[in-house]
Amino acid sequence: MSTKKSVVRLLGNDYQIESENSDEFIQKIAFYVDKMFTEIAERNSRLSTNMIAVITSLNIAEETLKLQDENKELSAQLSATVDMLSEKEFDLKKVSEENESLKEQLQNAKIELARLEAKAERKYWYGTWYKIY
Repeated sequence: MSTKKSVVRLLGNDYQIESENSDEFIQKIAFYVDKMFTEIAERNSRLSTNMIAVITSLNIAEETLKLQDENKELSAQLSATVDMLSEKEFDLKKVSEENESLKEQLQNAKIELARLEAKAERKYWYGTWYKIY
């Protein structure tokens, strides 16, 4: 991928940046960093530019590490949820197969019941047909 040059403004100074990222993305990053620089500079006007940069770097590193930890935690939660859903899907499939088996058994039982009722009915008719008084 080719690199592109962008000019960004941080604490009122222009810097030429070379990056593979789009100019729009570089400007977004520079705006964020400049905003943090400005907030720190406004809180303590005696800080040098180097100190502002160091404190800003530490703040950004802290944010990054917290977000990475949160990302790991969310990834673990997502993984656990996916595992649980996979188990539930397996259980659902098993229950569905069992349900189909029970439906088949019920159908067979209904057929057998109808056969037995018909047989019992024939015995009844045969029995009354040949009754001796």
